[in-house]
Amino acid sequence: MVGVEIKPSELIEENRTPYQLFQAGFPNKQTLATNQNALKKVLCDYLKLILQGDKNLVAQQEKQMVLDGKKLHYLRNYYDADFEIRVNELVSRAKQDPKWIDTVLMTLVSKLMERTRLEKTHDDYMKSSNVENILKPFKKLFKMTDIPIAWGKITSQINDDNDINAFMSCIHGLDKTKGLDLILHTPGGEVGATESIVHYLIQIFGIDIRVIVPQIAMSGGTMIACSSKEILMGKQSSLGPIDPQYRGVSAQGVLSEFKKAQDDVKQDKALIPLWHSIISKYNPTLIGECQNAVKWSEGITREWLKDGMLKDENEPIPIIDRIMSTIASHDNTKSHERHISATKAKEIGLNITMIEDEQELQDAILSVHHASILSLSVGRISKIIENQNGTSMIGVYDLPK
Repeated sequence: MVGVEIKPSELIEENRTPYQLFQAGFPNKQTLATNQNALKKVLCDYLKLILQGDKNLVAQQEKQMVLDGKKLHYLRNYYDADFEIRVNELVSRAKQDPKWIDTVLMTLVSKLMERTRLEKTHDDYMKSSNVENILKPFKKLFKMTDIPIAWGKITSQINDDNDINAFMSCIHGLDKTKGLDLILHTPGGEVGATESIVHYLIQIFGIDIRVIVPQIAMSGGTMIACSSKEILMGKQSSLGPIDPQYRGVSAQGVLSEFKKAQDDVKQDKALIPLWHSIISKYNPTLIGECQNAVKWSEGITREWLKDGMLKDENEPIPIIDRIMSTIASHDNTKSHERHISATKAKEIGLNITMIEDEQELQDAILSVHHASILSLSVGRISKIIENQNGTSMIGVYDLPK
């Protein structure tokens, strides 16, 4: 059977459990063992607080085996049983709530990407390429259980220094004296990668950069736009909040919730048990990490605005404060997915030019945009970085079947 494509529909008809379907996806025993161990590590470690499983049973059996002096392989059997429960739970929940599984996977990737920013000597350090490898058993699991996943969206967070290599290739050979027009369509990404890209572009072009947003430049994309001298937008275009996401949730949202807990408890001690049940689920370093993430993203965006777009303003600080009160305030935007129109962006002080004001330019911009969107909507393409001469980097992902 090696080399023969197994059709999930054929196996589903046999009423196999999701765990059995996953196993059937690997005819080679060695490959199955490798992927099974990788999936087990994630489900029974990284996501153990998200997926229920029968953790109490496992804990009881661990204690009992220590008391009875039983062999370790019995513990491994219980661990495997718990793993199978988790696999079945994951698939069942994913079928019931597609948005939930998207959030779980986005959170997983976000958490793993934190490890890529550690020192290489750190025990938890992880290469970005390993994040992709960890996702492989998930791709097989959801393929075998016939659950479509937007892997392009999930893996869009994995934008490390490889993006810099793509920008370097695309900029090589261009006439630097003409400045840069950067057409940007992105849901955003890691703050570290965004900072690295902006730093590189400023080193090459100074502030002679225009960012063109034909549709969306959210989160990190908005930060890049704020580093330019001018943002070109259409009536359909949107920027978004730059409040950083920490492990899949708004860092500012966490801080706001923690502040509310403090205020509520000061006013009414009876609320302590309620807030304790919520705050006790926080990781020990969560608040500090969220504070640092907010300071980081806000600090560099303010600096880019002051040194670039608002460089010639006599009093840039009040304008920057007004801009940041919109794009960097979770209390005002309410959601990281909030869209900020060209009209609103102009009102708060950003230097916005409407592409409708110049028909020929609008046609050229939208032609490039629609061609790119068409490429992204078919096949396995998840990312395109390309210049007008055809030099490009194309990111691909496994398409669920």
